[in-house]
Amino acid sequence: MWIIIEQGERIRLIDKFQPNIYVAGATEELERLVGKLYRSQDIVTWKFTKKYAKPTGQQKTKVLTLTLRDYRKATRLTHKILRI
Repeated sequence: MWIIIEQGERIRLIDKFQPNIYVAGATEELERLVGKLYRSQDIVTWKFTKKYAKPTGQQKTKVLTLTLRDYRKATRLTHKILRI
């Protein structure tokens, strides 16, 4: 994004945003998923974390957190995960 300040100077702002995708499921299934995705160029990092996986959940459960390199790849990667 470019911003022009009052003095007329132009300043370029760059956001290094990297979105996360959270995947819930049985631990064995999540580990298998990691095995299939760990070489993906779209994923910067992955880790297991505790999150509220269901809207009505009373406690946090183990989920897989995938940090993406590019937000534009999120839809394609999500469809790939659902197919797996």
